[in-house]
Order: sequence, then structure tokens, then C-alpha cells
Amino acid sequence: MACWKGLCRFLRSRGIDDEPKTLVLSGSLRERLILSNSGRLHESYNLEGQKLGEGTFGSVRKASCRQTGLCRAVKTIVKTGISDVPALQREIELMKAMDHPNIVKLFESFEDHRSVYLVMELCDGGELFDRVIEAGHLTERQAAVVIKQACRALCYMHSQGVCHRDLKPENFLLLNKCPLEESTLKLIDFGLSRRFQPGEVLKTAVGTLAYVAPEVLKQAYSTPCDLWSLGVIMYVLLCGRVPFDGDDKEMVRKARKGNYCLEGPDWEPVSERAKILIRRLLLVDPSLRPSATQALEDKWIKELCEDVAGATLGPLGPHIVDNLRASSRASRFKKAALTVVVRQLDEAKLCALRGVFVAI
Repeated sequence: MACWKGLCRFLRSRGIDDEPKTLVLSGSLRERLILSNSGRLHESYNLEGQKLGEGTFGSVRKASCRQTGLCRAVKTIVKTGISDVPALQREIELMKAMDHPNIVKLFESFEDHRSVYLVMELCDGGELFDRVIEAGHLTERQAAVVIKQACRALCYMHSQGVCHRDLKPENFLLLNKCPLEESTLKLIDFGLSRRFQPGEVLKTAVGTLAYVAPEVLKQAYSTPCDLWSLGVIMYVLLCGRVPFDGDDKEMVRKARKGNYCLEGPDWEPVSERAKILIRRLLLVDPSLRPSATQALEDKWIKELCEDVAGATLGPLGPHIVDNLRASSRASRFKKAALTVVVRQLDEAKLCALRGVFVAI
């Protein structure tokens, strides 16, 4: 019994616990189990015509396995559209190595003269924020369950020496259409993820500007950048708005100063413990932010997710859904302009944004 409890403590420290009960394979073993096929995808899978979405390098469609009838998501990547082949290769290798309940699984891959096909876990529940809009309400407990699962994914990735570098709402899907507090959250899109060595300082400015940590634009950062992005997601989840708004330079100025608001009508229904965690995650100094493991132990997460007596709070204000709906419409109408991706910013723009830091 003592050995079992010790194993449980070790797994929890890696972002894995008995909920859900899933065998987690080592990265190297899982990579050996992923099939790479040179045959034709259509001989093994029936693809549906309608696209489920667009990713970093291609489109995604639902498919069913001819042999088992199981449904999968197939990401089609046209080779002629690939401008950065090494980046695609890194994404595929990282997906092969990842094995965690809160990270989307890659089952096998195919390749022909025209495209690469990734056969992945199908997430029928859709994007996280779309589900909140569809439900029409959100409770603080539901928000805590979501953040807990995101922390688990980060605990695992960081323990495997991987920094995601592009955490944002669009990169979290739900496995099914169960109630939000019962759904399994899945982290997707490893196009900007990077392996690192202990103590290594990452220097490439990548990410999505509204969610990117200040130190990333300084080009000296590590895993705490993912915790900043998680803090931004938590902020948006609880009030429906991003903490740092405005044009590119204004967002950078506000983020650099840690200038955001947790007061006013949007925040009246939100508990003080939730606000404390947001403040911890959005500390400008990355060395002061909690690690993913420490965030997972935060009182707000533990008490709400473990349903401690008196911890369950009522629905948050209806403004959250209204704000998310407005943001969603704007994003779909003008996505290229509003979602400014630092994904290898051209040097002139990067210098301009770095100049904002110097001026502050």
C-alpha cells in the first residue's frame, strides 16, 4: 500500500492522477508504437468531405477506420504548402512522443507524393470557448476543472522537456459533448512547441501576441511562458475579455507593466481565490510565477475540483458569454488581423515591439 501511495504521489507530481485512469507510456516507447505508413490513406480510412477545422499546416476532416469502424480526425498537410519542413517534422515527432489524457493523441501517419496525413484522436466537443457560448453559462467550478486539466497537460509536457509556446483558447478542444465539468480537455497544435534541456534559455520569439509572455519578446525565456499564457486564458474564461487589449504596441506595453484589471462588474461574481491565481500566473517576473505543478496545487483549483464543502459557487455573470460571443464573431470576421501571431515575426516588426520594452 505504501508503494502504491508513493507511485500515486509521483504521478500527481507529473500532472497525472487517478482521474481519468489512463496508462501513460514513456515518450520513446510511444514513438515506437506509432505507425508510419507509405500506403494510401483511403485504403485504411473513409474521409468525410466537410472540414472540421484548419490547423498550422493543413485542414482536418473526420474519418472512420475501414477495419475497426472507429472515428478519427485526419489532418491533411499538402507538401507544396509547407514553407518550414523541419518545423513540421518537429511537430510530428513531438506528437508521437506525447501520451497524456489531456493531450490529443496521434495514432498513425501516412504519406504520399502530395500530402502527409496525421490520424489523430477525434474531439467531438469542439473548441473550449465555443462550448461555453453554446451552453450559455459558466460556473466557477467548471472554469476550475478546465484550468486543472490544462495544468495537467503542462505538467506532463514540461516534465518531458517540452515547452508548448502557443497556448491559446483555440488550441484546447473537448473530447465529447458531455457537460463542461465532465468533459476531457485536449491540448492540440504543437507547431511552435520546442524541446529544451534543463537550464536552457529559449530565444526564438514565437506565439500569439494576446497570449504571449513579456519575456518571449525579449527572446530569453523558458517554461514559465506557458504559465503566463494559461493565466491569460483563465482571465478570458472568467470575464470573457483579454487582459491586455489594444493594438500590438498597446498590448505589449500593458503586458510589460502587468497592467490589467480585476475589478468592476465583470469581476464581481468571481471569487478572490480565482483572482489570486490569476495574479500569480500573470506576474511579469517569470521566476516568481508558479510552475505547472505548483499551479495544480492552488487552493482555488483543489477546493473547487474536489468539491470541498461550501466551495461550489454559482453561475458567473451572463456578460461572460456575451463577451466571448462578441470576441468570437470578431475573430472569425477578421482573424488574420486580430490574432497577431509572433510565429517568426519579421525582424523589423520584432525590433519595433522590443523597442516598446526599452521605452517603458
